[in-house]
Amino acid sequence: MRLHTLRLEAFGPFPDRVDVDFGELDQGILLVNGPTGSGKSSLLDAVAFALFGDVPGSRRSLRNALRSHHAAPETAPWVELEFSVGPERWRVRRAPAWDAPKRRGSGTTTRPASVRLEQWREGQWHLVSSRIDEAADMVTDTLGMGLEQFAQVVLLPQGEFAQFLRAKPEDRRALLERLFDVARFDAVERWFAETKNERLRASEASLEHIRGHMTVVTDTLTRLDDDELPPAVWSDESVADLPEVLRTLLAALRGRRDDAGTRAAEAAAAAKQAERAVERAGALLALREAHERARTDLDAWPAETVTQMKNDADAADHVAGVLRLAQRSGRADKQLEQARARRIETAGALAEITGLEAPGERHDADAVLPAEALKARSQALQALQLHLPRALRALDDVAAARRHASAAEQKAVATRETMGTAKEEGERADEAVVVAEETLSSLPDVRGSLNAVHAARRILQEVPAHSRAVTTATEARDAAVATFTEREHDAVALRLARLAGISAEIATDLTPGKACPVCGSCEHPNPATASPQAPGPQAIEAAERAARDADEKRRRAEATLAGAEQAWASHLAHLQARLDDVVAAVPDGETSPAGSDDTAEALVAADLVDDDSALRQTERDLNERAQRREEAAVTLEKARSAQTRAHRGIATAEKDAAAAVARRDGAKEALAAALQHLAEAESSTLQFVSDYTDSNNSPVLRGTTLPEGATDGTSVVATATGDDDAAQNLADEEHEEAVRTRVQQLARSVDDARRQLTAIDRARDAFARADATFRTAATQSESAQVELSDELVAKGYDDVEAAFAVALDEDELTSLRATWQHAIEVRAAAGATLADDSVASAAHSPAPDPARLRRRADIYARRANESSTEASRWAQAYEILDSMRDRIADAVREHLPVAQAAREMSDLASTFSGIGENTHRMRLTSYVLAAHLETVTVMANERLHYMTDGRYQLKYTDERAKGTARSGLGLVVVDAWTGRSRDTATLSGGEAFMASLALALGLGDAVRADSGGMELHTLFVDEGFGSLDQDTLEQVMEVLDGLREGGRLVGVVSHVTELRARIPSQIEVRKTSEGSTVHPIVSGFAVSGAV
Repeated sequence: MRLHTLRLEAFGPFPDRVDVDFGELDQGILLVNGPTGSGKSSLLDAVAFALFGDVPGSRRSLRNALRSHHAAPETAPWVELEFSVGPERWRVRRAPAWDAPKRRGSGTTTRPASVRLEQWREGQWHLVSSRIDEAADMVTDTLGMGLEQFAQVVLLPQGEFAQFLRAKPEDRRALLERLFDVARFDAVERWFAETKNERLRASEASLEHIRGHMTVVTDTLTRLDDDELPPAVWSDESVADLPEVLRTLLAALRGRRDDAGTRAAEAAAAAKQAERAVERAGALLALREAHERARTDLDAWPAETVTQMKNDADAADHVAGVLRLAQRSGRADKQLEQARARRIETAGALAEITGLEAPGERHDADAVLPAEALKARSQALQALQLHLPRALRALDDVAAARRHASAAEQKAVATRETMGTAKEEGERADEAVVVAEETLSSLPDVRGSLNAVHAARRILQEVPAHSRAVTTATEARDAAVATFTEREHDAVALRLARLAGISAEIATDLTPGKACPVCGSCEHPNPATASPQAPGPQAIEAAERAARDADEKRRRAEATLAGAEQAWASHLAHLQARLDDVVAAVPDGETSPAGSDDTAEALVAADLVDDDSALRQTERDLNERAQRREEAAVTLEKARSAQTRAHRGIATAEKDAAAAVARRDGAKEALAAALQHLAEAESSTLQFVSDYTDSNNSPVLRGTTLPEGATDGTSVVATATGDDDAAQNLADEEHEEAVRTRVQQLARSVDDARRQLTAIDRARDAFARADATFRTAATQSESAQVELSDELVAKGYDDVEAAFAVALDEDELTSLRATWQHAIEVRAAAGATLADDSVASAAHSPAPDPARLRRRADIYARRANESSTEASRWAQAYEILDSMRDRIADAVREHLPVAQAAREMSDLASTFSGIGENTHRMRLTSYVLAAHLETVTVMANERLHYMTDGRYQLKYTDERAKGTARSGLGLVVVDAWTGRSRDTATLSGGEAFMASLALALGLGDAVRADSGGMELHTLFVDEGFGSLDQDTLEQVMEVLDGLREGGRLVGVVSHVTELRARIPSQIEVRKTSEGSTVHPIVSGFAVSGAV
C-alpha cells in the first residue's frame, strides 16, 4: 500500500484547504514537524478517517468533533485520499456529519455523513460506491486489515506501545485480540463456560429436587419427635447413600406403627365398655324418676277433688240457658235507651234547622216534613243552579266575539303592511344574489394547485423513511456478508488443516511391501500419524454447509437491498413528477415556489426534506385564495337562501292578508250568533226562576227562599236584551259588567239556598234513621223479657238471682272442663307407670352414681383418642416416608450422572479459562495470542538488537503472575550486559522508546504477515524521539533508514529540532489563533502551492 495525495478542508485544526502530495515528498523519510498541539497527529487522523470513516485508538473520543471550529459556518468538512494497493489506484472522499446553517431563517440542520469511493480505470475515475458501510468494507478487503490493525501497522501511535510494553498480561491481551483473530478460540472458551454453567444449574436443580423430598422426610421426623429413631442425616456428597438411609428408617417406623395400632385397639375396647356402663346407669335412674313422678301426680289429684269438679261443671251447664237470656235482655234494654236518646237529639236538630216544632215519639219524619215536597224544591233549585252558568257563558261569548272582531280588523290592517315590507326585502335579496355571483366568478378555483402542493410535500416527507429502509437493508447485507466471510474462512481453514495432515490419511492405507502412492517406495520407515486436532470429513462438510447457508442469506440480503434501492429510485421519480405538477398547477401570473424547479435529487442533497418552507409558503398562499373563494361561495349561497326566503315571505304575506279578511268577517258573524244565544239564555233563566217559585207551596223552610227581585218577572238578562237596542247596550262595557254582576248575585243566592236544602235533607234523614232504630229496639227489648220469664219457669228457678248463684260464664266453664280432663289423664298415666314391673323393680334397686361412671368413661375415651391419634401419626408418617422412598431413589439415580458431568465440565472450563488446575493460569485465547506475541518479539528483536548495539532483547514469558492475576502474555527484557532478565518497567525513557518502536515495527510485520503479507510502502512513526540521546537517535534513524528499502516511505511525526536537519523532506504544521496550516518542504525549500 502506498499513499499518494491527501486533501482536506475544515477538518480538525485546519479551517482551510490542505493539499499534501506524498509523491513530491517521497525521499524515503518524511518529517511531520510542528509545535505541540499544532495538529501533526490530526493529519494521520485524516488518513484513517478517509479510509475507515473513524479515527484510531484513544483519539476516538474526537469522532463527534472532527469539523474544524475555526472554519466558516457554511464550509463543509471533508477529506480526500489517493492511494494504491498493488497495481490498483483508489481515491476516497469522506465528509463527517455536521450542523450546517439553514439556507433560510436561523438555526442549523444536520448534514449526514457521506463517502465517495472511486477507482482509476481506463484513464479516468469510476465511482465504485457511495454507501458508507459498503465503502468501508471494500477498503478493508482491499487493504486486508481494519482500522485497529491499520493504526498499529501503518500509523504507529504515540505513547500506546510504551503502554503496551509495560502493561500487565491481561491488559496486553486487549490489544492483541484487536490485531489477531482469536474469535474461534474465544468462542470455545465461552462455550465451555456456558456449558459448565448449564450443567451446574442442572446439577443444582436435580439436587434441589432431592432437597425438597428430604425436607418432607425431615419435617415428618420432626413432628414425630422420637429420639430413638435413626436420624436421616445426609449431605450433598452423600446423596448416593440416601436410599439405604431411608430403608433403615422405614423399618424402624414400621415397628412403631404396628405397636401404636395395637395400643389404640385395646384402648378403644375399654372405652366402649365404660360407655355402656354409663348408659345402663342412666336407664335405671330414668325408671326411678318415672316412679317418683307417678306417685307425685296421684297425690296432686285426689279422686274426691276430681269428682267435685265434675258435679260443678254439670250444674253450670244446667243454668247456662237462663244466663244467656238474661244477658240478652240486658243488652236489649241498653240499646233501647241509646236509641231513645239519639231520636231526641236528631229531632231537636231538625227543629232547629227548619224552624218547625220538634216531633213527639208518635210522629215520624214524614209527619214533620214530607220527603216529596223537599225533593221537588231541591230539584227546581238544582235546575236553576245549573242554568245560571250558561247565562254567564253567553255573556262571555258576546264579549269574546266582540274582542275577536276587533282583533281581526287590526290583523287585516297589519298583514297589508307586512305584505309591502316583504316585497321590498325580495327586491334587495335579488340585488344581493347578482353581486355575490359576480364576486365568485372573479375568483379562480385553486384546488388543483393546492392538491399538487400537498402531494409534493407528502412525498418529500416520505424521503427519510425510504432512506432509512436503504440504510437498514445495507446494514443487513453487510452483516450477512460478514457472516459469510467468517463461515467461508472457517471452511477454508478446516480444508487447509486437513491438507496439512493429508500425509497421515495416506499413511493409514500403507502396507509393508506395497508401493507408496506418493513416493513409490515399498518401504515405510516412518509413516505420518494423524493429529488429534485434525478435522474429519464431517467437520469440513458441516463448515461448508454453514458457509453455503451464510452465502444464501447474503444473496437474500443483497436482493432485499436491491429492492430497497429500487423503491428509493422509484420514490425519487414520483417526487420529481409531483414537483412538475406543482409548477404546472400554479395559477397564471404566479411564480413557482422555491425549490420546485430543482430535481428530486437536488432537493434531497440540499436538505429540502427538512426545510420545505417554499412549498409551505405556496401552500399558505393557495389556502388563502381557496378560503376567499369558499367564503364567496358561502356568501352566494346565503344570498340565494335569503332570496328564496324573501319570495316565500311575499307569498305568505299575501296568503295571511286574505286569511285576515276572512277571519274579520267570521268574527262579525260570531258576534251576531253570540247575541242570539244570549237572548235564548235570558228566556230560559226566567222559566227556571218561575219553576222554583211554584215549588214553594210546601211549608216555608228557614234560608231556602231567593232574594227579592229574583222572582218579580223582570229578568236580569231581559233588562239587557229585551228591546231593539240590546246589541248596542251590550257593546257598552259598563252595562255589560252591571249585567254580569246581577247574574253572579243570583247565582250566589241559589248556592246558599241549595246548601241550606242539603243540610235540611241530611237532618231529616238522621231523624228518620234514629226514629226507626228506636222503634226496633223497643220491640226487641219486649221480646227478650218474655223469653227470660219462660226459661226461669222451665228450669225451676223463682228469679234470675237464684239461677246466677250456680251459674258460670263460658270461659270459667271451659277452664273447669279442661282441668277435670287433665286430672283424669294424669291419674291414668300415673297408674300405668306404677303398674310397670321394670319401674317397680327400679324403685326397689340401689341408686347408681352416674357422675362417677361418666368420669370413668371420659378417662377411657380420652385414652382411646390419644392412642388412636398416636397410631394415626405413626401410620401417616410411615405412608409419607414410604411414598418418598421411590421418589428419592429415582431422583438420586437421575442426579448422580448429572453431577458427575457438571464436575467434569467445571474442571475443563476452569482449565480453559486459566483457573482451577491450570498451573500457568493461562486462558485458551491467551495461549493462542502467546504464539503471536512470541512471533512479534522475534521480529522486534531484529531491530532492537541494532538500535541498542545488541544489549537488549525482548523475550516472551509465560511465568505465573502474582496473586490471582492471569498469566501467559508476559514480556521481559533480557540485558546482555548482565545476562539477566528484568521487567520492562525498569527501562529508561530512551530505552523504553527504542523497545516500544521495535515492538511496534515487529507487531506491524506480524500483523501484515497474518493478514496476507501485503507490502506496505508507507509507514508513520508518531512521536517519542525527544527521549533519545544523540548516539541513540542516530541508531534509531539508521533503523528507520533500513525501512526505506523497496521504495517505502517512512513518516516521522515529531517536534524534535535535531530531526529537521537530518530529514530534508518535511511537512511543517504551524498553529495560529485562527487554526493550523500545512507547509510541505522538499530539501529545505517550500513546495509551490502549499497551504
